Amino acid sequence: MTSSILCDSDPWFVGNRRRWSGSRIASGLTAQIGLPRFLLIVLAAVFWLSTGIASAQVAIAHEAESQALRPVFSPDGAKLASAGADGVITIVDLETDREPATLGDGLGGLVALAFSPDSQVLATARGNAISLWEFAGATEVRVLQAEPGRAISRLAFSPTGDAVAAVIDGLEIQLWDLRTEGLSVFLSRPRDTVTEVAFSPDGRFLASFGSGPEITVWDLETQQEFLTLLSPTRAPITGITFSPVGETLAGADEDANITLWDVGSSRQTVLTAHADLIKRLSFSPNG
Repeated sequence: MTSSILCDSDPWFVGNRRRWSGSRIASGLTAQIGLPRFLLIVLAAVFWLSTGIASAQVAIAHEAESQALRPVFSPDGAKLASAGADGVITIVDLETDREPATLGDGLGGLVALAFSPDSQVLATARGNAISLWEFAGATEVRVLQAEPGRAISRLAFSPTGDAVAAVIDGLEIQLWDLRTEGLSVFLSRPRDTVTEVAFSPDGRFLASFGSGPEITVWDLETQQEFLTLLSPTRAPITGITFSPVGETLAGADEDANITLWDVGSSRQTVLTAHADLIKRLSFSPNG
């Protein structure tokens, strides 16, 4: 499918998954145009899993300055967090007309944002440190740190919110237990890179991918590799996400395929209706 969106001057568009219903998965392609106030264009394709047919869907969220990070929705769909190159975090309340709230010290260098499952805490990463911000008091409540000299590039909360996973130096995955604030899990494969991570809905598995065609599924109970999945054409993986129900893992690759794997059986279904490079995936709430 080929689609385009024409934006007027300032507004930028993002898909709000609260508006999606039915058994479908959405993929998006974003493009940033270098203007004083930029246009962020999202070309969104929604795949109906029963037919593999794609259709487009977008929604206006809010106006923003140039972003160093992609914005993220809270799980309840009520908030949108974004961060600029100066490191200031903007929180937009999508359900009221309140002025956007701001967090952070403005020192720049933020590389990752992630909401907790209850939408009450935002995790941010800079250098080797993870900051946890509570919305109730709009304050930084905790700081977790990797070893000095290490660099965190991605964050993800566990489904229960009691752990946060971080990609370290693009090579390793570390999990912090937020109840004790101590490191609880360390995962790595020799000579493998790590770009993104995603938890299964029951918290048993953590999936990761790097620069190649492989997705590694880790069993967090044993802290061992459970399964390795390959893209159908051996094209590098570009995005992953678990269905919110069951054990279905979706992966996108550079050949514009979306593959659905059943983690328990390794059975796969390939969706090929998308024509553009896919960078992000998201299931509808009912999977």
